[in-house]
Amino acid sequence: MTDLTSLSPNLWVTEEPLKLGPARLNHRITVVRLSDGRLWVHSPVAYTDELSAALAELGDVTDLVAPSIFHDLHWNQWRGQYT
Repeated sequence: MTDLTSLSPNLWVTEEPLKLGPARLNHRITVVRLSDGRLWVHSPVAYTDELSAALAELGDVTDLVAPSIFHDLHWNQWRGQYT
């Protein structure tokens, strides 16, 4: 897992390789810290304890967003940890 990269004081991303059939892509997670300190997570990548610890240092994950079936590949892993 790649470390979270800060793009601004309240915005982070990281990518991991993703293979869908013959296509090789990158799967990017975006994390936004809201004004009240909660974390909004868009398109979660594979859940790991390392990533969870990195997020815990930033705030509490309260919102998970997966706008399509291509963004919810790891949805169940995350819902099991953050619901």
